[in-house]
Amino acid sequence: MSSDNVGVQRKIKNESPKAVYVYCSGHCLYLVIAHSCSLPNTRNAIAKLKNCCLFFLASPKCESLLQSIIMKALPDISKLRKGLIDLCRTRWASRHDSYRPFYQAYCYVIIALEYIAYDVNKDACGKDFTNVTWDTTSRDNANSLLKSLTSFDFIISFLTMHQFLSHLEGITVKLQGRTVDIIMAYHEIAEVKSVYKDILRNMDEEFSRVYTQAERMARSVNTEPTKPRTVRRQIMRNNAPAINPEEYYRRNLAIPFLNRISSELESQFSDLSILSSKRLGLVPSTLCTITICFD
Repeated sequence: MSSDNVGVQRKIKNESPKAVYVYCSGHCLYLVIAHSCSLPNTRNAIAKLKNCCLFFLASPKCESLLQSIIMKALPDISKLRKGLIDLCRTRWASRHDSYRPFYQAYCYVIIALEYIAYDVNKDACGKDFTNVTWDTTSRDNANSLLKSLTSFDFIISFLTMHQFLSHLEGITVKLQGRTVDIIMAYHEIAEVKSVYKDILRNMDEEFSRVYTQAERMARSVNTEPTKPRTVRRQIMRNNAPAINPEEYYRRNLAIPFLNRISSELESQFSDLSILSSKRLGLVPSTLCTITICFD
C-alpha cells in the first residue's frame, strides 16, 4: 500500500502527482505505542511478560495450576476473571488487553512459579496439584521467571507502562469503528495529546500514585524498592542522578516514556496529515452546510 515505487501510493500519484499519502489513523496509533515501548526498561518488561505468558499458555499443566490457584483463592469470581493472555505480535494497541489480566493475577502467578521451582505453597494450589512433580526444565524456567518478575525494576516498569498507556485504550477502540469520521479522529487525538501534556505538567503527583502502587505490589511478593547501581559512565540505560528509588524511576523511566509518547503522537499525527484529512470537507458527501446571516 505505502510503497512509493510499486505500491498503491505510486499508482495514485501517477494520476495525481500532488496527492499526499496519509497513514491510517489506527496504524499511526500502533506506531506510537510500538516506538514508545522501545525504551530499554519497557522493552525488557515486555520481554519478561511475554516469556511468562508463553510459559503458562504453552503448557496445559502449568495453566491448570494457575487456574486452580485462582479458583481456590477467589471461588466466587474466578469464572469471571480471564487467565493470562498472550501478547499480540502485530497489534500493539491490543496488548493492553494482556496487561490487565497479568496485573490482576500477578500474586497468583508468583505463587505458581514458587510451587514449580521450589515445591512450596502446596496449600494454595488445590488438591489436584498437591503431589505433582515437575521436570528439571520446568523448574529452571520457573526459577528464572520468578527472579525476573519479582524484581522491583520489572514491577515499576510494568506499572508505568500499564498506567500511562491506558489513556490510549479508548481512542484505540474509537479509531477502529466503522463509522468513525477521519476529521473527528484527529480531534480525538488532539484531546489525547492534551491529556499527556497535563500528565507531564503534574509529573510528580502522577508518578507518585504509580510508585505507591508499585510499592504495594512489591510488598506482596516480599520485594524491597531499590534503584539500580549508578556509575559515572552508563551507556546501556539512563543514568540521571537521584537520591531515592522514586526519584530515580521518575527521572529515568516515567519522564522519558511520557516524552516519547508525546513526541510520537506529534510525529505520527503531524500537521500535514491533519491538513490533508480536513480536505475531505471539500467532498460533497461530507461538505458542511454553512448558513450565512445577513444583517
